[in-house]
Amino acid sequence: MPAAKKAADFAALDGPALRDLAAYGTATGWATTGLFAADAVRSLGAFHFNVIRQLFGTLLLALMVLATGGFNQPDSITLQTLAISGL
Repeated sequence: MPAAKKAADFAALDGPALRDLAAYGTATGWATTGLFAADAVRSLGAFHFNVIRQLFGTLLLALMVLATGGFNQPDSITLQTLAISGL
């Protein structure tokens, strides 16, 4: 496959479509964690399991920040939307 074709295919996932896919993937990952980790929750306890899960999520975020070269702070409208979506 020519390089121009690959670049065009990747560009089609830029912007809102890529963000939507990332959001769906994240939500699916967090939701299925509880289903697949029931034995770990029983053996570690809910608190310790969630501490490990949060540390793992923080590590992945840190790796993404290092890989992309930075972290952009969301603007106030985005923060308001996120706050409302959490209700």
